[in-house]
Amino acid sequence: MAMLSLRIRLVDDGVTKTMQFDPSISIAEACCQISGKTSSHHLLEYTLFLADEDSKKGIYLEPTRNFEYYILRNGDLLEYRKKIRPLKVSTLDGTLKTLMIDDTQPIANLMAVICAKLGITNHDEYSLVREFTEGDENNINVGNSIKKDHKMEHLRKKLKTDEDINWINSGASLREQGIDEREGVLLKRKFFFSDGNIDTHDPIQLNLLYVETRDAILKGTHPVTENLAIQLAGIQTHIQFGNHEETIHKSPLLDLKEFLPQSYIKIKGIEKKILNEHKKYIGLVEIEAKDLYTRTVRALPTYGVTFFLVKEEMKGKNKLVPRILGVTKDSVLRLDERSKEILQNWPLTSVRRWGASPHTFTLDFGDYSDRYYSVQTTEAEQILQLISGYIDIILKKKEAKDHFEIDCNEHSTVMEDTVSPLKAIVIESHGQKVKTQSVAKPTLLRIPQEPTSYTTGYISEQQYTSIEITCTEALSGVLEDLDLTMMENNNLEMEVNERKFSDYRESILKTSKTLVEDTKSLVAGVGVSKEQLDNSSKNAVLTVTKLVELVKSGAASLEDREVQIILINAVKDVASSLGELIRGCFDSPSMDELKDKAKVLVTNVTTLLKTVKSVDDERTKNTDLMKSTVEAIEKDFEENTFVTNCETTTEELVQSAKYINEATKSMLEIVYKGKPKDVTNAVQESRKSVGELLIACQGKNLNEKVLDAGRQVAEEFKTFLTTILENSKRPSTTTKRILEEVSQRLSTKVEYLITIVEHIETIEYHLLDSATSIDTAVKKLDTIQPRPYEFKVDESCWKSDEVILEAVKSIAAATCALVKTASLAQHEIGVDEGVDGLVYAARMVATATHSLVECAREIIEGFSSEDKLISAANQVASCTTQLLVACKVKSDPNSDATKRLLASGNVVKRATENVVRAARQAMKTDEVKNFILNERVVGGMAQEIDARSDVLRIERELDEARKRLIVIRQSKNRSVDSY
Repeated sequence: MAMLSLRIRLVDDGVTKTMQFDPSISIAEACCQISGKTSSHHLLEYTLFLADEDSKKGIYLEPTRNFEYYILRNGDLLEYRKKIRPLKVSTLDGTLKTLMIDDTQPIANLMAVICAKLGITNHDEYSLVREFTEGDENNINVGNSIKKDHKMEHLRKKLKTDEDINWINSGASLREQGIDEREGVLLKRKFFFSDGNIDTHDPIQLNLLYVETRDAILKGTHPVTENLAIQLAGIQTHIQFGNHEETIHKSPLLDLKEFLPQSYIKIKGIEKKILNEHKKYIGLVEIEAKDLYTRTVRALPTYGVTFFLVKEEMKGKNKLVPRILGVTKDSVLRLDERSKEILQNWPLTSVRRWGASPHTFTLDFGDYSDRYYSVQTTEAEQILQLISGYIDIILKKKEAKDHFEIDCNEHSTVMEDTVSPLKAIVIESHGQKVKTQSVAKPTLLRIPQEPTSYTTGYISEQQYTSIEITCTEALSGVLEDLDLTMMENNNLEMEVNERKFSDYRESILKTSKTLVEDTKSLVAGVGVSKEQLDNSSKNAVLTVTKLVELVKSGAASLEDREVQIILINAVKDVASSLGELIRGCFDSPSMDELKDKAKVLVTNVTTLLKTVKSVDDERTKNTDLMKSTVEAIEKDFEENTFVTNCETTTEELVQSAKYINEATKSMLEIVYKGKPKDVTNAVQESRKSVGELLIACQGKNLNEKVLDAGRQVAEEFKTFLTTILENSKRPSTTTKRILEEVSQRLSTKVEYLITIVEHIETIEYHLLDSATSIDTAVKKLDTIQPRPYEFKVDESCWKSDEVILEAVKSIAAATCALVKTASLAQHEIGVDEGVDGLVYAARMVATATHSLVECAREIIEGFSSEDKLISAANQVASCTTQLLVACKVKSDPNSDATKRLLASGNVVKRATENVVRAARQAMKTDEVKNFILNERVVGGMAQEIDARSDVLRIERELDEARKRLIVIRQSKNRSVDSY
């Protein structure tokens, strides 16, 4: 195999080196080669990065993949950079910690590590918030419709809803969201599920919960009465100032804005009431006061509600009004937008479905009276994620229920045939009574015989606990390894895992059975025999270590990172609970406590087995789905073999072909990125796309070549699905390479199909354009009228123009019909040279028809001769013959389209003969027309001479009259002067 030459930029050293790699080696192995040529020594902290102009779009290469997977070319640039980066995490109580996290992981995978570093256990209820400055917060988009509505915007600020909390996407990494090392994030509770269990035993979470509830009260998120506000302010005063002292704690003391909601600050004398309330808590320690504060707030009806300001339709009116939609751990609420009074409560168990669009959110309650509830909001996606998050937590907690006491629950994994030995987990099923004694100190072992027959023995504390220390240290190592496995992908397996998950399933089940038997022996050995307890402890640790390795190997055979993490977490819980049980056995607690710890262990084993079964069932379901899809495509082949009477538009066919391409890309993404849970939707969509394509190719306006091309696409897609099926059974580099080749062939055939269809559409466009051009010429003839003759001539003379017009109209209509018939016939020809000749012939027919019409117009207007008209008609006939020949070259001579073409051609031929006949008849009347014209010209000259004579006579009379007028005026003037 040819070597791959890549440019490697060593980010820490600031240099770029060209290195050669075997394309089949893994990224982790390549990093080992690169580390020898750099100053960096911590190999696990570095990886390869494929950079992009946009830093958010670059990708980290997965350690278990090889270079072939990323289709790299010679000369490509990769960065060898550090993937461990600092992250500044702050909490509501002002704590700020800088943690080292893996930049390649999505936020969801980091939450367990972040919360563990901060002492928080239930990490699935927390999320990260991106912090902004005050100026940035004003620019947060809270939804288009709400933003533009000033009333809604004002109401949103007043109600302190949750739209403006900028939650970081848990499915993406920090880099993909543009969060660099300088930017800090806020750890905040997103789901209020198990917060009711927080008390003084968990001071870290209690302090965070106190700060969060205090801020919510002060902001007005939870409406409270005046008396309750005073009570909470009194507790807060005790927390901040300690026990009440009359000489110190007197008014004015408090900044009321930090102790009361805004609506109660200006009430006269309220500070005095707060100080009187403060007196009630003398002697209460700070942590108990915080517990009291949080318990008081948790009793509020709006506590634990995430608020969203929405618009709902007013009943009986077509009008939208503001409303608050609330989401809690067990219900969806409809609240008054002013007082936050709960108007309606829908339990989550009553919600059958929910749907989100860019501007609406809809709940479906199934058979309930209010079957649907829909609101207008731009935060539909955020509401959906919140409800889904609560449901995920509920399901996770439900799986962890206590199954120690076995009942006839059909949902219990331990009752399945494959794991029936787990019934042995009932510790007291044999009715034995176990005596419990402490052996952690010198002990007299008395035998119930004669008083003088006894022996004494002493077991030192150090000697006794050595086995406990060994076992707990071994389990600690296992837990640390599992934590590292979740942080580092390359810790699962460095080489390509050729085994599939089902190969590990039986071994995991058998080992789990052995672990349960070891648990029984471990509990039974307490207080009976040190040797039995030691052996049981060691056996249990060895068994759980083997179980961990099996689960890790099985997880490595999967490509879905989320499923891997779920499996690792499940086996981690098993190992952790075993450690608790072993410590409990050596600490000599009561048998009830040991039973409780054993129940926890068995519950975790059951959860692990359920997870294993669900993973295997999911893979089996996907395999069966792909098999049925391949069979369905084969059935479509048998049903879709002939052209139907339905017509298919080009847009429909091209869109169906493009859907195939999209389905191919989606399936490849699932194979490469490891998201088998999306297989169901992708396969169903692909099945639908293939069926639609085959139906579209059957249109009667398409030719057989299109149908054949569509069937080839479907056949290749069937091969594509078969290859994916083979890859799912036995994933390997070879099957993935074959999959890429099949996908490329499929893409080529889809493009060929699209080319055929678009070419046919182009030809049809040109032919119909020619027909339209002829139609336009015919309309021009309608505006031409025969010349009227004012003179009495032979009847054939004045009718000749009308005959010519009718004949030309007839031939134009015939040629238009001929071209349209050719447009239908071209579907039988296909994509080859004959098509170009057809288009050319149609254009020549249109041009000849235009010339004929123009010649007819000139004859009617007296500017042309009949000889020219005859020549134009003959040209139309010649072009028509060429068009018929172009259509008959490739088409079936016995087809209906060919017969229609011949009939249209005969009509054009007869119309052409009529034009020639009319033109020759018109030539015989030319002499008569010329005589009439000459006679008309002579008569006009005589009339002109008479008119000129009259003009000259009148002009002479006018001159004489003017002279007489002048003489009269002169005589009159002389008479006036004499006076």
